[in-house]
Amino acid sequence: SRLSEEARIQEEEDAEELYSDVNINQGRADLSEMELKKILIEKMEGNRSIQRSDEQQNLYKALVEAYEADKTILDTYGESTILKR
Repeated sequence: SRLSEEARIQEEEDAEELYSDVNINQGRADLSEMELKKILIEKMEGNRSIQRSDEQQNLYKALVEAYEADKTILDTYGESTILKR
């Protein structure tokens, strides 16, 4: 249907915007992988793309879990552990 096609197109546009933002930020040498994950999480929450599809929700949940795991490792063992990964 036309509505689902429009929703799919909007979802693709939102995803492209998120990934382009991350690609831009990856070029910055001073940002760690953990900081990039945090930026992506904030972008996903900000544009509400995570509410549109199960796939987006699953990707968001996986990203949050990865970020939380990194944060726990960092809090427990220090920055040198994250940098060695």
